[in-house]
Amino acid sequence: MEGGTQISSNVSREVKNKGPAEELAERGGGGPEGVPATTAEEKRKGDQKDGKVSETEERDKEEDKEEDEKEDVKCYEKVSDYVDLLKWADFWLQGVAMLVVGALGLVGNGLTLYILPRMETHHNFHKLLMSLAAVDSLVIVFFVTDLSLVGQFLEREPAVYRVAYPYLMHPLRNMVLTASIYMVAAISAERYKAICHPLVFRPSHLSYLAVVLATTVCLELPRFLEFSLTERPDGTLTYWPTK
Repeated sequence: MEGGTQISSNVSREVKNKGPAEELAERGGGGPEGVPATTAEEKRKGDQKDGKVSETEERDKEEDKEEDEKEDVKCYEKVSDYVDLLKWADFWLQGVAMLVVGALGLVGNGLTLYILPRMETHHNFHKLLMSLAAVDSLVIVFFVTDLSLVGQFLEREPAVYRVAYPYLMHPLRNMVLTASIYMVAAISAERYKAICHPLVFRPSHLSYLAVVLATTVCLELPRFLEFSLTERPDGTLTYWPTK
């Protein structure tokens, strides 16, 4: 009897000495820091679920942003509806209109070259005007040939044109255009000296032409290196920008 009483007292003493965590573990287990295991596991699953939801939301936001960017650059205009109009405009503007205006320009420059030499006074101004008329006539010939005749009235570029374009047509066209611009500047300089400084010695028209020619050659000389001839797979020659 005394032995049984002693055992029960020892058991009750052990129960009293146990902490809350040990009692919770005996009842069904527990999580860290005294949190029940079921509560900790539910919290962990909730965190994982929240993480998945946040990743899904971020992915949806990125997809929406990409769709908005695509909508910003998307073109709703059908270019095919304007192809015929563009071709029609190119034919009448670059083809017919440029040819007519170019012909009128050649007639005007021809009259200038015919009348000015027959005048009694042969000033530098008249000679520079004749030089400008000659250069402008070359500009008209090059641009009408390139943009109007070959570009609009011919179905394809002739073989002679393709061979001559990189070494003659392209560099010379830009050279005469630059020379025309500097000829206007030379005439302006000559008129300034004649009006503002009439008693000062004025150089001849050949001096102005030499300066214009030297400036044009120095500026436009690299044009000869911009294109080169290449051979197509079918054996024909064509021009292509130099690498």
